Amino acid sequence: MSAGSRCRRRATARDLAGERAEPPGQRRPRGAHPRGSCPSRSPARRATGGGVVKQLRLTGVSNVDFGRHRGFSCLGLDHAFVVVYGANESGKSTLAEFLTWSIGGPFRTYANGSERFRIDGVERVGGRVEATLGGERLDLEARFKLRLRDKPNDLRSGTIAARSLDSADAFGSLFSGLTPEDYVLIYRIYGVDLSSSGTENDFSALFSKFASGGSTSTLEPRAQVDWLIGKERELEVLRKSRNQELKALVARIRDAEKRPEQVVAEQQRIAVLAGRVSEIGKQLAAMQAEQALIARVIAGVGALRRQHEARASLSALAEVPPAWAAVLPSVADIKRLRDEFEDVEEKQRAASAAAGAAIARTGLRAADLEGKRLSAAERSQMQAAAAAVHVAVTAQSAVETHLQQLVLEHRRVESEANSAAGSVGLSREQAEALANQSGLLDGVTNEGLQWANAAQAVARARAEAADAEAALQTVRENVPAPSPPSPPVPAPKWGLNPFVVAAVVAVVGMLGLVSPWASLGSGLVAAVVFAVVRSNRKPVLPQQAPVTVPSAGAPPEVAALAARMGVLASARSNEGDRARRVSEVLAVYGVVPPTPEDAPAVIAALKNLAGLVDAARRLSLNLNDARGGTERAAGELQRCRETFATMLRERGAEGVVSVDSFPEWLVEYENALNASELLQQLVRRQSERAAQLQPLLAPIADEVSGMSWGALLERFTSFVELSARHNKAEQEVREAGIAVTGAGMTDGPVRALLERFPMGDGLSAQQRELSGRVQVMEDERIAATEERTRLTVELEARLQTEVLPELLLQRGELEEAQAESEQDLVVARLARELLGTAIDDFEKQNQDPVIQHAQRLVEQVVPSWGTLMMTYPAGGKPTITRDSTSGRLLSDRLSDGARALLHLGIRLAFAERDSERRGLALPLICDDPFAHFDDDRTRGALELLRDTSKRHQVILFTCETGTRTLAADLGAHVINL
Repeated sequence: MSAGSRCRRRATARDLAGERAEPPGQRRPRGAHPRGSCPSRSPARRATGGGVVKQLRLTGVSNVDFGRHRGFSCLGLDHAFVVVYGANESGKSTLAEFLTWSIGGPFRTYANGSERFRIDGVERVGGRVEATLGGERLDLEARFKLRLRDKPNDLRSGTIAARSLDSADAFGSLFSGLTPEDYVLIYRIYGVDLSSSGTENDFSALFSKFASGGSTSTLEPRAQVDWLIGKERELEVLRKSRNQELKALVARIRDAEKRPEQVVAEQQRIAVLAGRVSEIGKQLAAMQAEQALIARVIAGVGALRRQHEARASLSALAEVPPAWAAVLPSVADIKRLRDEFEDVEEKQRAASAAAGAAIARTGLRAADLEGKRLSAAERSQMQAAAAAVHVAVTAQSAVETHLQQLVLEHRRVESEANSAAGSVGLSREQAEALANQSGLLDGVTNEGLQWANAAQAVARARAEAADAEAALQTVRENVPAPSPPSPPVPAPKWGLNPFVVAAVVAVVGMLGLVSPWASLGSGLVAAVVFAVVRSNRKPVLPQQAPVTVPSAGAPPEVAALAARMGVLASARSNEGDRARRVSEVLAVYGVVPPTPEDAPAVIAALKNLAGLVDAARRLSLNLNDARGGTERAAGELQRCRETFATMLRERGAEGVVSVDSFPEWLVEYENALNASELLQQLVRRQSERAAQLQPLLAPIADEVSGMSWGALLERFTSFVELSARHNKAEQEVREAGIAVTGAGMTDGPVRALLERFPMGDGLSAQQRELSGRVQVMEDERIAATEERTRLTVELEARLQTEVLPELLLQRGELEEAQAESEQDLVVARLARELLGTAIDDFEKQNQDPVIQHAQRLVEQVVPSWGTLMMTYPAGGKPTITRDSTSGRLLSDRLSDGARALLHLGIRLAFAERDSERRGLALPLICDDPFAHFDDDRTRGALELLRDTSKRHQVILFTCETGTRTLAADLGAHVINL
């Protein structure tokens, strides 16, 4: 084995092991790690790990010409969770497709149905998308050119933060290397395909990409395995081919080992045959030279005749005037420019009519649109000014409505206050003294109630005293006749300490202030005490009369009467005190003291009147504030209208359009601008064509002045035909001359032959005779050549023994190359097995977080769902398995609803991982994702999407009323198509 072959073999082994070789068509991106390095230190992870994740949020779309939509606009998308509701065939899926193309780029090929989004045969589709990216405004013109094969051309452009985006690569860079395939697979959730069992293959590719350091990597590990498999097959084919070559070489070596015989005799025979072939060749050369000369003469005679005829035809033709001859080379350009001129003229008439109609719809004049442009910023400013007027009008209406409500309320309160003042005998001016007196009147209310209660207590005490007096009278009437008179005894004089009596009365009065019932009770107690004291004290007799002992103790009715009288006295005292207090307070406000029974009602009326007075004062203050707010709102409205009017005035539209009709007018205005611009372009093109025609027709300008285009075209046609005949005749003369010259008609041998055969007569017969002789000699030469060739081959076969060492050397090199092929095949097979095993282990370690996150998301909808696993069986097809208490099931054995829920969770998990890697949270486009869900799972999945909307904007398209209602209950913003 040579040193060079050993070096080649080592290099091939290293390449197959993956150290240096790259698969065909695969190039490692700048900064990407080679296979075997740690993906956790990849540039993508270093770029975004631990950083702030920006969010891309769509705010609205406008002027969408895509599929079913013509000039469609929807400006209400600026929410975290948006539900777009529409009936079947309302275009919601078309809008979802447009948003998917706008963000990720066109992904659908012609074979997959991109053609159905074409509009009226026009290949360009698109619209305008407004969004925010990390707080910066993104204005995106999403334009696409449909193709009859492959994907549409991506013509997106836009601006963000004063930076222009003019290509698909610019958007790919803006969105951190986003590809259409990645966005469709992760962020577009299509309910019809959500339960497809073939989705695991796509998930497998995503798992591999994420495991290798990012979803945007072009170095997909399983593609490396496929490449190694192909390389292994290629090496196997090479090994078999070299085996066949080796077998053939061995057979040749066996043949070369035979000894040759009769070599010398065969060499002599070959030499004789070679001499005869050479002699015949010389004779044939002479005859063939004579044949060539005859052919030249025959051809030359015909050329001479054609030359004479061509010259005669040329002389017979008329001449084209020089001025017209100068113009004829430009006839094609003149016709083309004239056709373009007429085409532009026809388009100009149509554009003029369209522009006139568009301008008429705007209410402007054509002069108002000359030189005008409407940029995206100017459009936004005008829309903002109109919106500001709307807001100001709404605010003024609200303030005026509030003012009217306050006026009505103030009138009502004043009316009630006047009525309340009259009910207590006061005027409205006197009632003003009750302002801020509600707290004081609360205490007077209690006094009034206590006065009424004290009056009732006096009535009761009076009745009870009358009853006690009647009882005493009854007892006296029933007393038996008195015994004989005893000596007169002076009437006893009961003595009580006046200070004690005053103290008791004071206590009773003070208790009356607290409660009439306490006063009544204290009066009864005082009466009983007085009675007991009087019954137990010795009478004090007057000193001037003798003391007599009274009869036995007085009857109990006397004590009862005394007690009742004491209660009555206490009640009267309490009632008088309450009356005085209430009267003093009422007198302050000029109110005549009422009766005890009317006192609570009068005081309540005063309190109500005080509240009405306070309310009237508050309403007066609020009215002043409201009038000031009305003035401010009117000023703001005037300012907004002036701003809006200034913008309209700059465009000549002041007084033409109202704020309410401004959105529709703005669309018509833009259409009018576009139509006017198109008309101006056509006018310029027509002028350009006229300017281009003028120098071309300058040589014949005087002749064609006033001539119609039809007559001019007829003249052109006739002169062009005449010029063509001239050119053809001249060409025939030239060709005949060339033929004559080529035939060598002036050579000596030709002249000599023409002398033998004048005008070529008899040359054909001479040519046929020579051809027969040439054929006989040619047959003889062929036979001799074939015999010589046969003998030469036999001789070379016998001389093969001389090449035997070379054949042996070739066999050695071929055996060495075959050994290298065998070794390369072993290396390729080992590299494929090692890389496949490493990928399986690495994916298992790195896809677990995604699978676990997907499992947690699914369990939010269906608790105790089970454990998810992604495996690669021997067949190589990836499968997702659910292991639960009911057993282990492959995903294709799950129900459509369960599989759809599983795939939804995996997509949401991928979205989280993808946003972490990119540092960018992209919107999720969901098109009827719950087609296979029941009501319970639909609600759980909606809650899952609501939680996801805290990080990613979620735009859900649905035709289900129940889904729309549930989403609205969960806080989603609903848009009805």
